[in-house]
Amino acid sequence: MAKINLQDIPVSKINPAPYNPRRELQPGEHEYETIEQSLAEFDLVEPLVWNKRTGNLVSGHQRFKILKARGEKTVPCSVVDLPIEKEKALNITLNNPNVGGDWDEQLLGNLLKELESQMPDLYDSLNMAPLRQEADLQMRGGMDENGSHLSGFEEPEDELPGPPEMDLLPYEHYDYIVVFFKDSRDFLSAMDHFGLQKVKVPGYVGKKTIGVGRVINGSKYMQRVKELEARAQAAKTPAKKGAAA
Repeated sequence: MAKINLQDIPVSKINPAPYNPRRELQPGEHEYETIEQSLAEFDLVEPLVWNKRTGNLVSGHQRFKILKARGEKTVPCSVVDLPIEKEKALNITLNNPNVGGDWDEQLLGNLLKELESQMPDLYDSLNMAPLRQEADLQMRGGMDENGSHLSGFEEPEDELPGPPEMDLLPYEHYDYIVVFFKDSRDFLSAMDHFGLQKVKVPGYVGKKTIGVGRVINGSKYMQRVKELEARAQAAKTPAKKGAAA
C-alpha cells in the first residue's frame, strides 16, 4: 500500500528550489492575493512536497512564501527522498497542467455557476470567473492556442463591437483615464451607470485570460457626474414653503 510520509518541517530547513521554473509571485499581485485568500479560507489542505536529501522544496513555492510571510514556524510536508535529477522531474510533473484529466466542461460550468450564486464573495476572491468563462467558451466551440475560433464557432460580428471611430483632427488631442474592475459585478454596475450595452465577449483567449473594455466619451461622463451632483444637492436642500396667501 502506498503511504505518504507526512511531517511538520521547520521553515528554516526548507529551501525554495533555485531551478523552480514557476515565476515567483509578489504581494499585491492578483494571483498572490488569490492564493493568500485560499489559505485564509481553507488553510493548508494540501501539503507541500519537500526533499529531505537536498532540503529543497519540490512543490508549493507560492504557498510556502505566503505561509512564511504570515509567521508559520513549521509547515506540513509530504517528505520524499530523491536524487536531484528525480527531484527536478517531480517538480515539473507536479506543476505540469497537462498531467491529469481534462475538465467535463458542462459539470464544471454548472458547479461554478452554483458557487457564484451561493458564495459570490468567495467566488470573486478566489478568481473563479476566468475558469467559468473558459468552460462556457469551450462548450460553445472554443478557440485554438492562437486565439482563433475553432471550426463551428463564430461570434456574430455585431456582438463584438470595438471602440467608437474617432476622426483625428489637426491640433486636437484626446486625453483618457482607464478604470479597471477585478469584480465583474462592479463592472456591470458601471455599465448600468453609464447606459452601456451589454454584449457577450469571450473572457478567455488561448492560454491567457482577458477582460472586457469599453471606451466612453469623456464629456458624457462629466455630464453624468454633474447630473448626479445636482440630484445630491437637491436632496440636501430643504423645500421652500409656499408664499402666504
